Amino acid sequence: MLLSSVLDGSLNEIDSAWRAIDQCGHINSFYSLSALKSFALQAGFAVTWADEALLIDTYDTPLKALRSVKNIGANDVKTASRRQGLLGKSAYAQLLSSYPESKNGFDVSYQVGFLELRK
Repeated sequence: MLLSSVLDGSLNEIDSAWRAIDQCGHINSFYSLSALKSFALQAGFAVTWADEALLIDTYDTPLKALRSVKNIGANDVKTASRRQGLLGKSAYAQLLSSYPESKNGFDVSYQVGFLELRK
C-alpha cells in the first residue's frame, strides 16, 4: 500500500501571516514522518519505504495563496485556540501585507510524506 500525507512544517507562510494578527491557531497540526511510521508499525504494517518532499505552489497575490487552501477544502481548522468572530478590514489588510513574499511570488508550502506499507 502506498500512502501520502501532509506533514508538520506545511503552510508555514500562512501561519507566519496570521501570527502578525494574533497568536491563535489558524492552521491544523500535522504529524511528522517519523510519527506516521510509528503509527503504521503499531497498526501491524511493515514500512518498506518512506520519504518526504517539499511541494510549493506559488501565486501572484497573497489573497490567491490564502484562497488556494480554501479551494482544496483544507480550510477547516481543528485547534483549541481559534479566533472568535469576524476579521475586520484593517486586520485583513494586515494579514495580506504580512504574507511573506518569495522571489517567485507568494508561496504555499506543503511538506509531504510518502510511505510504502506491507501487511
